[in-house]
Amino acid sequence: MSAGFQWEEEALTPRDKGERALKVRFIVNPKAGTGENLAAAIMDSIRAELTGLRGLFEIKVSKSRHDALRLSKEAADKEYDAVFACGGDGTVNIIGSALVGTNTVMGIIPAGSGNGLAHALGIPQKVQGAVSVLNCGRILKMDVGTACEKYFFSTAGVGLDAVVSKEYGKWTGSGGRRGVLPYLPIVLKEYLMSRPECVTVRWDDDVFMGHPLILTVANTREYGGGAVIAPEAEPFDGLLDVCLIEKAGWLKDATLAMRIFRGNLAASKQYRNIKTKAVTVVRGSAGLIQLDGETFATEAKVSFGLLPQALRVWAF
Repeated sequence: MSAGFQWEEEALTPRDKGERALKVRFIVNPKAGTGENLAAAIMDSIRAELTGLRGLFEIKVSKSRHDALRLSKEAADKEYDAVFACGGDGTVNIIGSALVGTNTVMGIIPAGSGNGLAHALGIPQKVQGAVSVLNCGRILKMDVGTACEKYFFSTAGVGLDAVVSKEYGKWTGSGGRRGVLPYLPIVLKEYLMSRPECVTVRWDDDVFMGHPLILTVANTREYGGGAVIAPEAEPFDGLLDVCLIEKAGWLKDATLAMRIFRGNLAASKQYRNIKTKAVTVVRGSAGLIQLDGETFATEAKVSFGLLPQALRVWAF
């Protein structure tokens, strides 16, 4: 499968005659799944699911993050109907960031370890099911989170999740096995080493001061992989969910961790949820931030905002 592979279906069924032809681009992260095999699976699924649709359906295997961004912007500039992010949450962030504010709709072929946004949109894990959204899905306008002049679509955080995301990136970058399982020893190690710093959180006319172990700003319910950090979050409600959890000893924290995977975190007294359109976090010093699992260093003060209905997405 070459990076420039294109497959075009010209067949028309009676119901499609007279309809405008679609232009759809699938951008594959070569590190997701097995890269070339993922591209082949998408091609087979296009043939199986979209033979009743008229248009151009092309597959591009990106060479880098910059290449994926370029391919996405190019498709939007050329007024493609849809661009599919084929990979994990990092790939979704790259492609989504290029499509914010455009008429091009983002689709997702989930092939990462988390797939947080795909879960929120009801996208099936199987490639063929994900491709079928073009036939039987719907287009929605979702909210987009902002921080440090960047976008996020599922979660952002400056607590334990940021450190874990960085260490997971090192693990996979050095050839370690991808998936959810490698997170477990990383989370345990970083939890035991953690020394939460004092932070000030300001929103609307209110303020919180404390030493949260987890400080996550969520646009969707979960980090991914079934870990639900914001049970009430919806990417269409015009609000961010600020999730605060303070360290309370290993037994209580272990119970809380189980709640995260059971989806009933809201029942814990350790958990605090704040709904707002904007929030500012001030730490004692500069540190890490994660946006959809991608980490980078930032200043001590971080402001989070929201762009309502700024991204069109395919969903079930």
